[in-house]
Amino acid sequence: MNKLSDEEIEYMSKCLTEGKPLPDSYRYIIPFETKKEYELTYEGKEREEEILADTMAVPLQPVKTFGDGNGGWTNKLIFGDNHQVLKALMDDPEVYDKNAGKGKVRLIYIDPPFATKQEFRGTQDQKAYQDKIIGAQFLEFLRKRLVFLRELLADDGSIYVHLDWRKAHYFKTLMDEIFGEHNLVNEIIWNYKGTTNSQNMYARKHETIYFYTKNWGKHIFNPDGVRIGYDDLSAYKKDKGGKWYKQWTKERRHYPAQEFMNGEWVLLGKYRYDVWDDVPSMATAHGSEYLGFPNQKKERLLEIIIKASSNPGDIVLDAFAGSGTIGAVAEKLGRRWIMIDCGKLAIYTMQKRLLNLKEKIGNKGKALKPKPFTLYNAGLYNYKMVKDLPRDKYREFVLKLFQCRDEKHRIAGVELDGYLCAGADDDYLY
Repeated sequence: MNKLSDEEIEYMSKCLTEGKPLPDSYRYIIPFETKKEYELTYEGKEREEEILADTMAVPLQPVKTFGDGNGGWTNKLIFGDNHQVLKALMDDPEVYDKNAGKGKVRLIYIDPPFATKQEFRGTQDQKAYQDKIIGAQFLEFLRKRLVFLRELLADDGSIYVHLDWRKAHYFKTLMDEIFGEHNLVNEIIWNYKGTTNSQNMYARKHETIYFYTKNWGKHIFNPDGVRIGYDDLSAYKKDKGGKWYKQWTKERRHYPAQEFMNGEWVLLGKYRYDVWDDVPSMATAHGSEYLGFPNQKKERLLEIIIKASSNPGDIVLDAFAGSGTIGAVAEKLGRRWIMIDCGKLAIYTMQKRLLNLKEKIGNKGKALKPKPFTLYNAGLYNYKMVKDLPRDKYREFVLKLFQCRDEKHRIAGVELDGYLCAGADDDYLY
């Protein structure tokens, strides 16, 4: 460490005396203690321990269950702030094992705001969502969610974070901090076609999807499920055994990758690269699946991700669910799902979409009845429904709402239900 000048010492002393934070530039002067080899520093960045401990969990209030869950798992559509909801999900034994400290979500995909400074609206001019948080505030906004998503992710699970050119480079560094640089699997480039009138730059026609795993080498990956199909099947024929082949010469036959499915050999195609140019954006291919929700993603895009990084029966989660593409595709592929959003239009769009599913990707084919799913409120509640809860459920709800420790006790002959905890050592009666 270089010797500090008198001016630097005086300035630091003044900051400490007045309780002001030191500028980031002083990180290069003072050997700050850090767990990371390197890290992104910015104003307002909190310690992970504080994020996990200080975030308030809000109870999930069931509003309505669609279909008969028979008391078992029902898929979850949650209306609320995803930061608080993710903390609440750590109390759900079907999603997080508290005793082992392990998550049970196999796959997470998020397509968060991109810091565009815009307000997005639906086709009928309904308010969809705001994307006006920028700068360091935006970085910390998303980082706090990523910390909880890491906790909820299973040991063999994967997370995909979908971003664009504005902030992707920052979040690569944050993802390295939170999940570990060694757990980066792929930087996927989604290249989509479209017209352009760009006169002073190259047309922006791609977005970035970072694919990280919880533990490299243990993660689920199904490459055969996401191969790129051959476009020209007319060049192929079947031999007597039913296998596809392409005849180069009379003496030589070429057999591409195949799989025996549903009683016949099926042509699978070539393995997929980390540049995806075979999935159009919704802007250039509305079709029957278009819902009018801004920045809606094609079902084909999520089909690739879900098939590659999960198996039937696994839980997939989207904390910025928007139009609900991940839930729609999860239904068609036999996965369980959790979707969270704080927008009324998003919740309405997803609910309607789930009740009008078609069995094939791209909203085609016969009608598909979804598995039972429950709509929850989180943070904004129907008071009448709360008041009408049975006594034990009401008590549980209120204790969770006010972050109280569930411990019955008596003071001066008055029975109380728990303690309101203000800190590690200070308990106040509730």
